[in-house]
Amino acid sequence: MAIKDDYIKVRVSKEQKKLFKRVAELKGITLTELLVGGTEERALREINKIEGAESLEERVAEVEKKLQEIKLKLESQSSKKKSLLKNFFYDIIKYRFIGRYSRMASYKKGIGTTQNQLKHECSNRATATEKI
Repeated sequence: MAIKDDYIKVRVSKEQKKLFKRVAELKGITLTELLVGGTEERALREINKIEGAESLEERVAEVEKKLQEIKLKLESQSSKKKSLLKNFFYDIIKYRFIGRYSRMASYKKGIGTTQNQLKHECSNRATATEKI
């Protein structure tokens, strides 16, 4: 057991002193043991609460930092996906519409060529029949 060589004087009201004495008697301990034990327990709880709060604040700060990093990564990925989708849809639209018009142009050109070929063949036949 530790040597008790220091003391603390505490001023209390008469009602508080009666209450403390009664509790000590009911527990079968001295008034000093009651006050020292209770005060020590309370002091340890307060220390744990304070240290726990500091620890909690540190953990919250770490979690917030990690969340911020995740948020930045997600935003970066989102912008990359948006640009990929934008390019993807741009290419689809470009090839769908430009390709359609170029196919139509080549189709019309093909029709024109075919009509010209038919005219040429008809004129050749007419010339051939005239010769006969």
